[in-house]
Amino acid sequence: MNSYNGYTPQQRTKALKWFRAAQARGEKSRHPESCDICGQTEGHLEWHSEDYSEPFDLDHIGKFGLCYPCHMMIHCRFKYKEAWKVYGESIKEGFRFRIKGRNWQDFAQFFLYEKCRNIGRFHAENTNYQLFLDIGAGKFAGSGVVTE
Repeated sequence: MNSYNGYTPQQRTKALKWFRAAQARGEKSRHPESCDICGQTEGHLEWHSEDYSEPFDLDHIGKFGLCYPCHMMIHCRFKYKEAWKVYGESIKEGFRFRIKGRNWQDFAQFFLYEKCRNIGRFHAENTNYQLFLDIGAGKFAGSGVVTE
């Protein structure tokens, strides 16, 4: 696990262990029902944290339910700035993406080429572009510092 939002791998691992225990106690489902950003209900859905600070609670650990594309875009927004921009434009326009598997390198490259930006894209009723922007800007990072 890497550093993220100013939190060390050790802090993130400790928070993840706490979160898994909360899930084992039935306090949080194994997977979200939908993506909080694009509304996707199919494919790989997972919980995302921006704030790994203690004391741990479910208000900030596992706060967001995200589909794999939204989750990876958030985590790699500094490394793949152009992909982040193209993806955000699609969310703003009310689109989401359906991808197979969890190969991030292929997915990121997908957005770096204008000719490919519409592959796998389909219209969604309710996307939350503001949440996408807020997470990207570090609004929920807690005591961490959003860094590149």
